[in-house]
Amino acid sequence: MQATTTPLATLLTPRERFVAPLYQRPYVWDRERNWEPFWETVIDVADHYVRREAVRPRFLGAIVLEQMLGPVGQVTMRQIIDGQQRLTTVQIMLAAARDVCAARCRERGWNDQFTQQFAQLTSNFAPFVLPEEQFKVWPTNADRTPFERVMTSGSPTQLAIAGGSPAAWQEGTASKPLDLTLGKSSDPAVQRVLDLYDGWSQEEWGAEERRLTAAQQREVRLQLKKHASADYPANDHLMVKAYWFFWSSLAQWFDADLNAIDSISQESSPGAETAQPLPDANRQVLFDARVLALLNATQQSLVLVAIDLNNGEDAQMIFETMNARGLPLAPADLVKNFLFHKASAQGENLDALYNAHWQNFDVDSWWRDEVRLGRLTRPRIDAFLWNYLTLSTRREVLAADLFPSTATGRPKAA
Repeated sequence: MQATTTPLATLLTPRERFVAPLYQRPYVWDRERNWEPFWETVIDVADHYVRREAVRPRFLGAIVLEQMLGPVGQVTMRQIIDGQQRLTTVQIMLAAARDVCAARCRERGWNDQFTQQFAQLTSNFAPFVLPEEQFKVWPTNADRTPFERVMTSGSPTQLAIAGGSPAAWQEGTASKPLDLTLGKSSDPAVQRVLDLYDGWSQEEWGAEERRLTAAQQREVRLQLKKHASADYPANDHLMVKAYWFFWSSLAQWFDADLNAIDSISQESSPGAETAQPLPDANRQVLFDARVLALLNATQQSLVLVAIDLNNGEDAQMIFETMNARGLPLAPADLVKNFLFHKASAQGENLDALYNAHWQNFDVDSWWRDEVRLGRLTRPRIDAFLWNYLTLSTRREVLAADLFPSTATGRPKAA
């Protein structure tokens, strides 16, 4: 195998796809354990560029890739042996950056210099043989429809209109839109701004917000902060939640300098109806500097270790032994990977097998709910496998040995 330290932009700029095999687990990263630490790393590097300080490369983790063969004319493909969660999160963050940048420039009438650069990191250029070739990353089967909508919606509002529940994603139907209201204020001017803010930035919103007093702007920012950290509906897909998290975080970070200057300007003119605003050209310079800082971070300092497998190397063995940064694999995830990898080696139709025998385990979150298994708490699917192995072998199986017992067919006695 060959290991290369690669900046994000270097990995994502070529016309290439990174495809997750269907036997890998669905997207499981969440806010507290994954998105927030990832965001803190990204923004710490970008802040160094904003302050024009020396920046050292920051390691984001490792990914393992295997070259895939495809018909002539198709976009080059690599199979993701390990690192699907990380690459998917990177793509969702970059899509959010692309959409915030486009929205802010559109609402303020600015020349949009950077949206296309973010788009080049999230989309391949035409022509395509298959529609999904436009996406740089293509997740496992259960997540493909929500991922496509997250990557193409263009804004949180449009994403909410499309519906958020796993059932809606799976069926292609729309569920009840998310509640996008930010709260209520006794101040009519503040309430007008809150009513205008719906995630898809409108031209009136930026202008109205800048007309508020410093105290009113603080109330709006408090509501925005609550909005960014609000609990999302439990049935929303994690990819939708990730997009909302990064969109809100990026919107606040891109505008941080403008908000600080506006606050100082308002506070230096107490009692004035309107303070003298910063010239629009200067406002764009400050905004563009932060956008450029994030782009520079992706191009130079946010790096992954990309491990390319050579022909003949055992991808299954490497998958099982990789200790990547992220959530630990549950026994059911290892069993799934083992079974479908074995079926692939035998020339079976993996899509047909998955749809018939495993899809429901991934789509229905009920299987991931924690239940008691003796003295331990395990996902329900692990309890199911434990009972199945005990019944089929007529021997009691240790809960910790679910995967090795399945792989070897020889359960260890409890």
